[in-house]
Amino acid sequence: MLKRPLRLLAAALLAPAPLALAAPAQAQSATATRAYVAGYGADNGFCGAAFSPCRTFQYVHDNVVAPGGEIDVLWPAGFGRLTITKAISIVNRGDVTAGVLAASAGANAITINAGPSDTVVLRGLTIDGVGVGAGGVVINSAASVTIDHCFVWNFQGDGISAAPSSGTLALFVSDTTASNNAGGNGIHVAPTASGVVKGLIKHVNASNNGKAGIELFNNSASGSVAMTIVASAANHNVAGFSISAIPTTGNSSAMLDGVTANANIYGLYVGAPAAAQIAGSTFTHNQVGVTTFGPVASFGDNVVSRNTSSDVAGALTPASFQ
Repeated sequence: MLKRPLRLLAAALLAPAPLALAAPAQAQSATATRAYVAGYGADNGFCGAAFSPCRTFQYVHDNVVAPGGEIDVLWPAGFGRLTITKAISIVNRGDVTAGVLAASAGANAITINAGPSDTVVLRGLTIDGVGVGAGGVVINSAASVTIDHCFVWNFQGDGISAAPSSGTLALFVSDTTASNNAGGNGIHVAPTASGVVKGLIKHVNASNNGKAGIELFNNSASGSVAMTIVASAANHNVAGFSISAIPTTGNSSAMLDGVTANANIYGLYVGAPAAAQIAGSTFTHNQVGVTTFGPVASFGDNVVSRNTSSDVAGALTPASFQ
């Protein structure tokens, strides 16, 4: 009497699961405050946790992390090009390589189109144009952008460029290399229209670029640039440091403290009406050490020597310490 019920039970246990259980997961909503990526991860509706990381920055940005959230790198990989449209932090805290390649001609690696109150942080990334990418980090809009402990190199254009057309961008670049960008600058700060850029560049190596190591250029009468550059090196560029603005009306200024420019055509180039102050800095073995068309105040503790054609083309104005 028991054989028939047992056979029915066995058949039920072995039967295929209903199709509803095998349906694909629904699309994620970007609500997490933190998500993880790794080389062994996969972009799907379940990824983002430390035990199930995603594979690309763009997928996490679009589908997992809420505005103001953080993407953490667990394991080395190239995590793909990225367009940022909201407040977010992308952080690599370990010794692994977190790569962003722009291996297609004309492509930017990271483009930032964030909102006027958004803060963006990039930390510990290797951003590589492989000789063909257009730009490394292209900042069009944001309230604040921090680039820390990154390598940005091998682009046809600029390694890092900031060109907001409105609002005020606070830009902080520290402990970063922006080099080997054949057709551009290591760092290019050039707001347009009413854009304003203020900030700090510290402990940066900007060398072997096709134009300037670090260039500040304001090309609008209603915008401005005001940056402090500290303990940074610019070698083997056309200009090590270049500060300039559109004639008569441009507002562009920089304080250079403890910088080094070596083996450039121009160690420091200041074009009128831009202005600069220099302290504790070294300009040696360039074609021209310091070129001044705009006012340059020197605190008297700089080394401007052993430049091929001229140490100073123009004039330095003595400045006293306060």
